[in-house]
Amino acid sequence: MANDQSPEAYAARSELLNRTKAQYTAGAMRPRLCYLVSDGRTAQIPPLKLQWEFYAGMGNTDLANLSPRHEKAAQELLESGDLVAMHDDYSPYYTIRLIKHFDDVRWGRTADDKLVIYQLSADTFQQDELIEPGPEHDAAVQMLKRRIGYGKTMDDAPISLALPQGACVITPILTDQAVIALRQRQGQAPR
Repeated sequence: MANDQSPEAYAARSELLNRTKAQYTAGAMRPRLCYLVSDGRTAQIPPLKLQWEFYAGMGNTDLANLSPRHEKAAQELLESGDLVAMHDDYSPYYTIRLIKHFDDVRWGRTADDKLVIYQLSADTFQQDELIEPGPEHDAAVQMLKRRIGYGKTMDDAPISLALPQGACVITPILTDQAVIALRQRQGQAPR
């Protein structure tokens, strides 16, 4: 699908990118963009439906539909790689697949040079997550490869992930230009 170039469509994409960039900042829970995978009554809802997960009070969350213009913008951003489907998140009432802004995705490289997406657990008793990119990640992987080709990334020191199948060592790929500039100032040369 070609991106709609109208000012309204551009505004919807910009607004959506700004909201997804802010959804994981510190403070009160902000609405998170996601796919509804299962509503607790059915195994899966085909096709996956875009939703906002929001704080509903008393420790609960709920889901809300996107406006038609934001739904179209989200589809365009997913297809261009600017938004990336992540791991599934479970609640007692539904299962969602979180969607992140490309700049918030943690990319890495395995020992056999495969690109992966990883998520570090915030809790030492839970395991980290590793996503091997599939067809829905093709555009984001191409964007990452372009950035690597232009020298706009930096390999960080290898880390070990605690996964269900055992430990896995990956090399994180830094994409945030501010972090890369800081590391270079600290005297770390790109690897």
